[in-house]
Formats: sequence, C-alpha cells, structure tokens
Amino acid sequence: MKYTKLIFLLMVLFVFSCNTINKDNIIQDEYAGVIVKKYKDIPNHDSSCFTIKAGNQEISVLADLYYDSFKYANVGDSITKVKGELRITLTKKNGEYKSFYYTY
Repeated sequence: MKYTKLIFLLMVLFVFSCNTINKDNIIQDEYAGVIVKKYKDIPNHDSSCFTIKAGNQEISVLADLYYDSFKYANVGDSITKVKGELRITLTKKNGEYKSFYYTY
C-alpha cells in the first residue's frame, strides 16, 4: 500500500512536469509561414501535423496541440505563432482567419 501511493505520486508529478515542459517550449516558439503539407504522423501515435515553409526552411508543427486547427487548415493557408503566446493564427487565402489555443 505504501509503495502504491508513492508510485501514484511519482506518476502525477511526471505528468505535470511533462505538461509544464511542453507549455514552456510552446510559449517560446515563434514562426510564420505557409502550410505546405497536412499529414497524420502514424509512428507518433497518429498525430495530426502541419509542415510549414517559413522563409527558406520547413518546420513541423503538431496540430493536435491546438484543438480543431487541423480540421480548419488547408494547404496554402498562412500560419503564425507569436513568441510568448499560447495560440496560433491560421489565415485562409480569402483573408478569413481564426486563432487556436494550446489545449494541453
């Protein structure tokens, strides 16, 4: 019983620490570009992802972190992530835009 409580406590601490690390990393991200590919990353738990062209480099973005962004986005849409914020903004070719917030 004593070990069960200890294991549970360690698992809870691990989950919260992972969430904090991810959130801290996400808040530091900054990019702006165009979505060139939408795909499901099968080896990575079938995660929804974007590949964006930002300047002369391509960046992978885990769309699952921003609820419903994968459904809304199309190849050719612009995507912006401002450092210090927990959201992305997707802009369609017709100028329509929508923000999606970090959900974990």
